[in-house]
Amino acid sequence: IVIFDGDEVTVKELTVIEVRQMVDSLEEYRPHLLDLLLDRPFPAIGLEPATGIAADELVERRVAVSEVEKLYDAVEELNPTFTAMIKRLMAIGSSSGLTGQSAG
Repeated sequence: IVIFDGDEVTVKELTVIEVRQMVDSLEEYRPHLLDLLLDRPFPAIGLEPATGIAADELVERRVAVSEVEKLYDAVEELNPTFTAMIKRLMAIGSSSGLTGQSAG
């Protein structure tokens, strides 16, 4: 549990099915504002399954970027395997010249 924007937010580890659904959607994924704002491998589409807060809802809150960073810290801490997988996918994508599949 982390405090975010004055609320207690439970951060959870992603399930295998959640990871599969996100990976399946990466081919058509367009980077979210949070992906562009933060230098993080964890994609914004992973926030809702990990925290219950959708990325679009998060950017509507009046919170400092540093608060968003703290939330990402907690999500990445509980999901190191998924974060590492996204880094590998990004490396494969950039080495093969693929574009439009950026996850962060």
